[in-house]
Amino acid sequence: MSGIKKSCDVVVVGAGIVGCSVAHALVGKGLTVVLTDAGAVGGGTTSASFSWVNATSKVNDEPYFYFNAEGVRLYHDMVEEWGPKLTGIHQTGVIAWSSANDTARTKELRQNAKLLNRWDYPAVWVDHKDLAQLEPKISFEDSAQGYFVENDCWIDVDLFLQFLTRQLHQAGAQIMEYCPALELIATEEGKVLGVETTQGRVSCGSLVLATGVHSPQVLSQITGHEGFASRFPLQQAPGLLVLTPPGGPALVHRVIYSSDSSGLHMRDAGQGRLLLAADDTDGLVSENGSVDTATQAAKLLLERTKQLISECKGVESIEQCQIKVGVRGVPNDGRSIAGPALSADGLYLAITHSGVTLAPIIGQLIASCVETGVVPEQLVPFSLDRFDTFI
Repeated sequence: MSGIKKSCDVVVVGAGIVGCSVAHALVGKGLTVVLTDAGAVGGGTTSASFSWVNATSKVNDEPYFYFNAEGVRLYHDMVEEWGPKLTGIHQTGVIAWSSANDTARTKELRQNAKLLNRWDYPAVWVDHKDLAQLEPKISFEDSAQGYFVENDCWIDVDLFLQFLTRQLHQAGAQIMEYCPALELIATEEGKVLGVETTQGRVSCGSLVLATGVHSPQVLSQITGHEGFASRFPLQQAPGLLVLTPPGGPALVHRVIYSSDSSGLHMRDAGQGRLLLAADDTDGLVSENGSVDTATQAAKLLLERTKQLISECKGVESIEQCQIKVGVRGVPNDGRSIAGPALSADGLYLAITHSGVTLAPIIGQLIASCVETGVVPEQLVPFSLDRFDTFI
């Protein structure tokens, strides 16, 4: 092994939006931090995220809804303190709608709107006239109705990570890109002493693993325990994104959920571009799937969009668009895994499917846990020990 090259209070492994947010919260508490990643900052799943900051899609799980709502609130706090241009946070809200003929969908939307209002996350019911005023370039059905939720927003992840990394550099944190973690250094009793990396050993008192879908393999690698790779309670969820070419003025102004059962959603991406995704096409792709499969799914997304937005018909082929497939790590019960790893004293996990929304709140809570040694009450439901079959 190489000699000690660096030392700090905490090493954060994984420089996606969750890892960067954890590091940012740690330096905010005055702790010294080294942030390391096997690739570039934000180069993994974060770079292939729809980046919708929301709690509206969590209405089936009230406690998890409130956890996500806290993440949304923290983004709004950042805009208030730093402004939208520096942070890349767009406070646009979201629109979801249905044709009145789709009674099941309309009923679902009304029930969701009632829950959101009951939980102090205001949802305004809107009719066709309101929808047309909110989004004039979308061809809504004459009977369309739905809701508008102002709290939701989306972020330009590149700008947001640039904001966070500037803050980290100013606080004296070290960022080590293309620097995989190789081995966890610990005492015989399991107390974290540091981590061996491809750029040398970093001594520390705590280590936070924020490596998303790769967490089982990274845990197995650094601890030497094969069971992490084979039995860790994490599933892979591929996601397909299509970015249309630039074309002038914005075509939509808010995050949009269409009326069909596919779950088509879109948002502005600057310069008249649209970022497209859908629930059903996510299931058609995989990280290592064929290019043809991803292209066919992307064509489907584009054609659906053209039916809703006539001005998008100028995009003649999918070859004019950018296609991305990202694979997200989803804990087996759909909730986050955040808190002590249990296998070592000073080792923490920060793994979640809702990484963009939850990054700020998970960052703050993990930082509090590291600083005080006490697991905050908000983190207790997300402990790894809830998976009895794994522990």
